[in-house]
Amino acid sequence: MKNGFNVLAMDHLSSRGETGNNCIGRGRPVSIARLVADVYDATAFLHGQHSVDTSKIFTLGFSMGAMTSGAAASASMYRYHGDKKPRPRAFAGLYGGCRYGGTSYLDYDVNLPVLWLMGGKDGEAPVKSCHSVAKKLTEKGLLTYHEYPDATHCWDCFDLNGFSKTAANGVAVTYHYDHALARDSERRVLEFFSSFK
Repeated sequence: MKNGFNVLAMDHLSSRGETGNNCIGRGRPVSIARLVADVYDATAFLHGQHSVDTSKIFTLGFSMGAMTSGAAASASMYRYHGDKKPRPRAFAGLYGGCRYGGTSYLDYDVNLPVLWLMGGKDGEAPVKSCHSVAKKLTEKGLLTYHEYPDATHCWDCFDLNGFSKTAANGVAVTYHYDHALARDSERRVLEFFSSFK
């Protein structure tokens, strides 16, 4: 309830016996269609809770969760996977790729408000994958986009500071926690969600 929001944390994987999800898609045990359908299922569940203001249900995701959040804002994803369930009011994503492994996650047919925060030095979710769609959606008034020039992937992951790996796209990456950016991204998310009256 901190900051005036209740939070429903979704676990797409362990209930299905999975421990990880390949961001690129090859070998991914849980498809993006299923992840997005989970978002709509969770929204429908929240609509059934008498204590929930259903006009203020939002989705926030990080990395693959951000990509899921962006995809759930797509009109075509809703048409094919929403099954007439209610949708969240708005969507937010931190360090999610817009186009990854041939799949679009933040697409041109987004028709609900989205906040998208990216790191300029993120090799795992490169900002260049977002520039074209971000420009178009911003012009339509559907996207609030911000890029932190010096941020890497997982800039708010204190426990993963200094962690190195080869990302699913084949790029060698190292995560760098940045306290100031973590607080700023938190502020931007809260202000974005609070703007919906």
